[in-house]
Amino acid sequence: MTLPAYLSAFLSLPTLALAFFCWRRRHLALALPLATLCLCLALALIFTTPFLLAAEISDPALALAQILFWVGWFIIAITAVICSTLWLVLSWRPLPWPAGRQRLFHVGLVLLWLIFSYLRLFQLELLAGSFEYDPVSHRLLFQLTVLGKCWTFFWGLIQLASLSRLLLNWIQSSSSAQRQQAKWLFLSLSIPLLVAGFLFLPAQLRSTALLYLMPWLLASMPLLMAWTLFGTGLMPHYRSPVFQRLPAAGLVLDQQQRILALNPAAEQLFHVQSDHLEGQPLAQVFPVLKDATDTVIIDGETYSYEVNPLPDRRGLVSGQLIRLWPQISTQPEDQLYQDLEIR
Repeated sequence: MTLPAYLSAFLSLPTLALAFFCWRRRHLALALPLATLCLCLALALIFTTPFLLAAEISDPALALAQILFWVGWFIIAITAVICSTLWLVLSWRPLPWPAGRQRLFHVGLVLLWLIFSYLRLFQLELLAGSFEYDPVSHRLLFQLTVLGKCWTFFWGLIQLASLSRLLLNWIQSSSSAQRQQAKWLFLSLSIPLLVAGFLFLPAQLRSTALLYLMPWLLASMPLLMAWTLFGTGLMPHYRSPVFQRLPAAGLVLDQQQRILALNPAAEQLFHVQSDHLEGQPLAQVFPVLKDATDTVIIDGETYSYEVNPLPDRRGLVSGQLIRLWPQISTQPEDQLYQDLEIR
């Protein structure tokens, strides 16, 4: 058990670094849920280390006390990972809910997590009982109560809902980049669901899976998360709330004049969805913008047209930001000033 214990301790450090990396970019849309997820995962890896080392203690009573203590904190951290997973998925593909309802949903989820943490730390007998530890085989045998099974099923259902939304985007999205992101997120975030599923196995098999299989599954999760973050462009520098809330229609292009993103104002202006246009050339999708100057006419209305270079995190120009907003006529104001001068 020494190797998985030290591996968990070692991998917790780069996972904390991932959390710090995301936190430094908290102005981006997915940065905060990613930072929270990585932090909770790092804590789960940290709590795994003393739990595995406690299994090597020869005194059964002392080993059982240490295992129960660290397993309790580990389960709380894994439950926080499940909550962070749902937050990440809903931030990546938001539900069509009002902002107030979304905040209420998040507050309710946090309250449920706090209730579960209280039960796990101070009312453990309500969730599980009849703990037995065999120092020879290093197996911890226990039985979940009815409430414990209900709580485990509830959190597993939340994780299953998050994975189902990722799976649907993996299958249905017309954007190859989004399919790649959904695929790797699905692979990395399915691990907590497997860990929750271990609790419903028979006692002997459950103990073996938690002791020998779970540490290696958790060890693979930071690697998959790092690849998802850096290999698929999950958190591009232009995905910021400022861009999404921009009152003007905004389009982000790469250096080859291919469309990377549209904000909601641009989707409403052109009656399209950003997912369907990602990666397509601007001149092919919007010919009216191909040779635009200071103004452009769309649906009979005149819009001001502005192009700005878009730097990446290193300060290098990686694309362009196009902004379009209705041109306001100044004729009524000019006429008013003329009338005042006449008077």
